[in-house]
Amino acid sequence: MNLWIEILAMIGRLFMQPVLYITVLATLLVGYRRVRQERRYFHVGIAPAGQELKRLFGYGLLVGLVISIISIVVGGTVTYEWLVLFNCVSVISLLIFAFRLHSAAILLGVTNLLFYILLFNKWEIPALIGFPSKKGQFWRIR
Repeated sequence: MNLWIEILAMIGRLFMQPVLYITVLATLLVGYRRVRQERRYFHVGIAPAGQELKRLFGYGLLVGLVISIISIVVGGTVTYEWLVLFNCVSVISLLIFAFRLHSAAILLGVTNLLFYILLFNKWEIPALIGFPSKKGQFWRIR
C-alpha cells in the first residue's frame, strides 16, 4: 500500500515542476510556428501542430524512464541544489527560445559546469538558502 502512495506522490510532484509547463508551452509554440511557416512556404501544413508534443511525451518519457532505471541500478543520486540549478538552466534556455541548446547533453554539461564553479568558489544559490533538509539542517553549497 505504501508503494502506491509513494508512486502517486511522485506523480503529483511531477506536476509541481514549472519546467514541465514551460516545456509544453514552448513545444506548442514551436509546433504552431512550424505549421505557419510550412503554410507560408508550401501553402499546406505538412504535419499537424501537435506532432512535436507527441514526440515530447512519447520519446521523452521512454528515454527518461530508461535513464531513471539505469541511474537507480548504478546507484546515482542527484542533490537538491543540482536539481534547482538544472531547472534554472532549463527555464532560461526555453525562455530565450534556444531550442538547439535544450538537448540533454548541453543542459547536463552546463548545469554540471555551473554547479562545480559554484561549489569551488563556495558561492550560495539564493533560491536554496532557508530550505530545510530532512535532517533539520539547511541546504547550502559550501
